[in-house]
Amino acid sequence: ALGRKFDPAGGDGRCLEVLDGRRPVVRNASTPPAGVLPSRAALRSWMGVPLLFGERVVGMLSLNKEEAGFFGPSHARSATSFADQAAVAIENVRLFEALRAELAERERTQRELAESELRFRQLAENVDAVFFVRSVAPRALLYVSPVFEKVWGRPVPSAWRELAATVDPGDRERVSAAWEDVEAGHDLEFRIARSDGSTRWLRLRAFPVPDGTGRVGRVAGIVEDVTERKSVEQMREDLVRTLVHD
Repeated sequence: ALGRKFDPAGGDGRCLEVLDGRRPVVRNASTPPAGVLPSRAALRSWMGVPLLFGERVVGMLSLNKEEAGFFGPSHARSATSFADQAAVAIENVRLFEALRAELAERERTQRELAESELRFRQLAENVDAVFFVRSVAPRALLYVSPVFEKVWGRPVPSAWRELAATVDPGDRERVSAAWEDVEAGHDLEFRIARSDGSTRWLRLRAFPVPDGTGRVGRVAGIVEDVTERKSVEQMREDLVRTLVHD
């Protein structure tokens, strides 16, 4: 029936005959069919028409009449025409509900993504380390936290070659090799030249970020200024060297 659920195998199996045969079925009886409720005993003529959308059955149109032998071929043709339209309407409603659910899910995902990005930016912009995200193909900087300008003493570069030019020549080859190797994580220290001519020691920690297929699509990392620690280490080494010589 249209608009309610039913057991196709219930009663005398007429509904199952309609759905399996995918064609109108007419039943006439002088006495109530087996399985029919007493309240419907006066219904002597019945016609069932499948609601077909393409090759799929989406429901059934059930018509009853007290007059025996009422339904004929013309009624079946008219009911089939109506059933075709009803099937399209039902499918449109189903598609609309599916689309609405998908849009709601997308909106939820976008809200969560925006909230996550906001938290990341708040973290990245309020620590003394530089956060960065770069793509693998093509190799490009996607995000660099504003702390970069404080550490490097220059604006955020738009390309790797600009960044590589700031690396001390003695460390450049090692850093470039790490930049090109996207499959492995890295933890290395190197020197850079700031725009004011001073040299800073930095520690780079980077790790690959796989995409949905398991392939590395991005590389994320953090860069810390470890100049003070390196200075302390150098002072300690100089002191040890002096004591040994003395």
